[in-house]
Amino acid sequence: MVHALLASLTLLHPAQPEPSPETAWLRDHAFPLAAVEAGHGFDDLRPLRALIGDARIVSLGEPTHGTREAFQLKHRLLEYLVTELGFTLFSIEASSPESFRLNDYVLRGEGDPRALIKGMYFWTWDTEEVLAMVEWMRTHNQAAAAAGRPPVRFTGFDMQTDTVALAIAREAVAVAEPDFLAEFDRLARVAAQPNAPADGAPPAIITARAPGALARGSRLTLTGKLRTRDVIGHAALWMRVDDAGGNVLAFDNMHTRGRTGTTDWTACTIELDVPASAHAIYFGILAPISAGTAWYDDLSLSLPDRTLSLPGDLDLGFESGAVPPAGFAMAAPGFEIRPDRENPAQGRCCLRISKDAPQPPAAPPPPAQPDDAPLPSPRDAAEALARRFVDHRAVYARALGPERAEWAAHNAEIVAQGARLRLAMTLNDPPPELHRDYAMAQNVRWLLDQHPGERAVLWAHNGHVSRAPWAMGAFLEDIYPGSQIVIGFSTSTGGYTAIRSGVGLADNRLQAPPARSAEARFDALPWPRFIADLRAADASDPASAWLTSPTPFRMVGALAMDRQFVPTTLRPHFDLIAHIRETTPSRSLGGVLKKE
Repeated sequence: MVHALLASLTLLHPAQPEPSPETAWLRDHAFPLAAVEAGHGFDDLRPLRALIGDARIVSLGEPTHGTREAFQLKHRLLEYLVTELGFTLFSIEASSPESFRLNDYVLRGEGDPRALIKGMYFWTWDTEEVLAMVEWMRTHNQAAAAAGRPPVRFTGFDMQTDTVALAIAREAVAVAEPDFLAEFDRLARVAAQPNAPADGAPPAIITARAPGALARGSRLTLTGKLRTRDVIGHAALWMRVDDAGGNVLAFDNMHTRGRTGTTDWTACTIELDVPASAHAIYFGILAPISAGTAWYDDLSLSLPDRTLSLPGDLDLGFESGAVPPAGFAMAAPGFEIRPDRENPAQGRCCLRISKDAPQPPAAPPPPAQPDDAPLPSPRDAAEALARRFVDHRAVYARALGPERAEWAAHNAEIVAQGARLRLAMTLNDPPPELHRDYAMAQNVRWLLDQHPGERAVLWAHNGHVSRAPWAMGAFLEDIYPGSQIVIGFSTSTGGYTAIRSGVGLADNRLQAPPARSAEARFDALPWPRFIADLRAADASDPASAWLTSPTPFRMVGALAMDRQFVPTTLRPHFDLIAHIRETTPSRSLGGVLKKE
């Protein structure tokens, strides 16, 4: 009888299969979350106290720039870190001075929070979720003031726009050094110019066309070989996919990857996902150069499984020596374009594009004074502006007070950072100090230097908070070794907000996680949302070794993507992962978005 009863119970409740070693390891190093929204108490977040310890920086990532539940959980984690652990600084991936304007609201209630959020320029943060967090910060600060506790401040660490920063620096000059104002304006005009060498003339463009039907729904690759000599500017390939209405569905012109200076023959590649609505594919040669010579050879279009067969009159190898090559249209005012049978990468002939350097004026007028001499580059002009505030620190401190003088110097540095970033976009291999993430890390450093002993919560994309090479998190690790906790975010199903080519800001669908991706492994846990501590992962442990080697992991930014997973080494790039199985698009304050 007992055996029969046990047998029947087994049928009703069959034994659960043993979890895989990977799943068991994750379960042992994770804890479930009761909710993603703030205001639900902190009982489920208690383990965070020990995990965060005395870290000075906690960085919160996100799987896309438009995931509602990720934003809500970041708000909840901020609530916990401020309320329970005493964090007092919040800084977001948005332009620094524009972000600081929100500080006036969260501290004193000054201004309209909706307008101030929009004034940060980033549609990514112009959402109901960010507004709710800002309103919570204001409410918290009111209670903190009444209780005599320190407030939480709203700041930003990005530097992609420098118009407001330049205005702040100029206002300081007008007060502290009015005699320098004319020279400041001259330097500012130079600093605002593009760093890409240009002579005011359009680039050389050589274009071919292929039917969109050849590659619909697939990944299309354009390859070609390039060689350069004394090129100012850069030599590149380009490719664009249009729909039947002429709307651009995908585009790449190697803007930051072109060949410059003097280089030997190099294979260059452009890859684009071709949507099902593709009507035409345009591709070819681009030469935005103001001086030097570039050679092009051996173009081809291919799909993952084959090279495309194009019309026979399309001279992709430039073997005929015709200019323009057969099947191509050409626009190249001011350029010399001719066949070159002496230097092909392969075959009998290649295409040579050259342009003479512009000649300086025969007798330039002498400057009125030595400081009026033209500066050699926009970056040098911007660096001169930033140096002025450092070299004359005492002058500005006397005229403005130490705090306002430091703020002006910081904004002058942001102007220099903008010029460095524009220069980086023209170089094949820019040094670290020209990169955006390097600048963002330096701005976080400046913020912490202004508030000694205080702790900061950073809000940015996974790709920035990560310790991957060249990411902000890696640069911060160099500055504050062992003093930051990096929390990456992941999601498996649902939707997200992003800019879709030819559509604009829209709701988009998340691709299902591929087998053996990080998200697929996270979904094996029974909890719909949890935080996992990855720091015990060990390359010699079969159960956790996968965390220490490249694994497919979702990385989507501001643009909708068909290929959403990239190989990512989760540990040591992240300390913790916050996983939310199902998520929805962020909710724009600007109104209803277009649906997929």
